[in-house]
Amino acid sequence: MISLWKEIKLRSLICRARLGNSEAQFHLGFLYHDGIGDTQKAIYWYERAALQNHASAQYNLAELYLLEDNDMAIYWLKKAAQNEVSEASKALLIFDSAINDESFNF
Repeated sequence: MISLWKEIKLRSLICRARLGNSEAQFHLGFLYHDGIGDTQKAIYWYERAALQNHASAQYNLAELYLLEDNDMAIYWLKKAAQNEVSEASKALLIFDSAINDESFNF
């Protein structure tokens, strides 16, 4: 059972996310991604934050898309790399070398 304090914090987070706060959107995406396990809701909230140039949301969104849509994953990795997320730059190098390696299978 969720405590009253956690319920209040969660409602506040949802309210701020709905009002367009990118940090709240990112944290809500993270909650759905790692805590609840609802990938579609995680994508929804990460994307809202990523569209506002939230670098961590861009990277996490790319991670989620890696399983389903390589083009979207690369798009968000590029955005995150432009925002100086070093892990995104490394992932793009791996993608580039994998594409150039004909024996590599996705």
